[in-house]
Amino acid sequence: WDRGAFWRLVLGQNPRVPIPTRRFVDAWVDALREKGPEALVEDEGVRDLIRRRERFLKGPRARLRSREHLELWGGASGTGRLAWVSASGPPGSAISITVISAIALLPFVEIGSCSGLMPARKGRNRAPARQAETPARPGERPPMTDLPALKPLPGYLVERYRAWHTLRFSENRAWYARLAAEGQHPRTMMISCCDSRVNVVEMFGAEPGDLFVVRNVANLVPPYNPDHQHHGTSAAVEYAVNALKVAHIVVVGHSSCGGVGACHDMCAGLAPELDEKSSFIGRWMDILRPGYERVAERVADPAERKAALEREAVLVSLRNLATFPFVARALDDGVLTLHGAFVDIGTGTLMVHGPNGFATA
Repeated sequence: WDRGAFWRLVLGQNPRVPIPTRRFVDAWVDALREKGPEALVEDEGVRDLIRRRERFLKGPRARLRSREHLELWGGASGTGRLAWVSASGPPGSAISITVISAIALLPFVEIGSCSGLMPARKGRNRAPARQAETPARPGERPPMTDLPALKPLPGYLVERYRAWHTLRFSENRAWYARLAAEGQHPRTMMISCCDSRVNVVEMFGAEPGDLFVVRNVANLVPPYNPDHQHHGTSAAVEYAVNALKVAHIVVVGHSSCGGVGACHDMCAGLAPELDEKSSFIGRWMDILRPGYERVAERVADPAERKAALEREAVLVSLRNLATFPFVARALDDGVLTLHGAFVDIGTGTLMVHGPNGFATA
């Protein structure tokens, strides 16, 4: 093992690793080499290193999870580093260390790793031989050959998942187990746009199990039309009302909506390609065409007309919700309420529709 090679690997990708961190890992590796992993997790000297590391980071969490793993967490200020040691096996076995940079602890960005810091016994840590694919046996399902070429998940998504699993799931494991065992019982259904800038779960501080969320282009609900075609949003509304028994349905619109802009341009004759029967966007935005006609009668300026149409999209969806027989029944029975909301992306202002139109919440 070459300490210089290890630090060139880490510092070559992130030269801003604090010197105290470097000294700490150096001392830590020395302890690993001298005493082996089994002795390390119970060694008072290592615990002292952890305590000194805590004082350096001014308030991190250090946790000795088990005899097999040692986790050192950096502080939430974002200046810390997370070092992971797989310390299973007797002295002399392979040790794997990964140094990770934490930006406010989420997401983790891996900046370097080094395995085999301690000499391994001959034959250890070799990659398993690649096995040749064998044809399916009689009665077994053959490999799917009709799928397009698939790739692994992007690395940044995997890193964010691991961070979520470590920071959120692990601390709430009992709650997730309860949700899995007892099913979901959300009080509210949210219908919002699939625009990546709108996140109603974060906006309303929801936890898993709180909201039943449907996202589509321009937060639209089509009118009731049981024509035996594919109706994803209508199916979700039926499930929310009849199966989940939600008490509220909230339609959330937003500013600068691309779907509403497409509807405006299509209805104004500025996007003839959306009038083609083959346009999925155009046929979906036909839901909002009656709303455009109402807005165009009273608003002449194109920019103002688009802004008014964004709010009109919420009202169109609320009117269409009332055409579903099971929704109308629930409304008459007093077990369901409908709500309209609109959020300005740039200012974060939330407006709610009331007797006098939209007003700031």
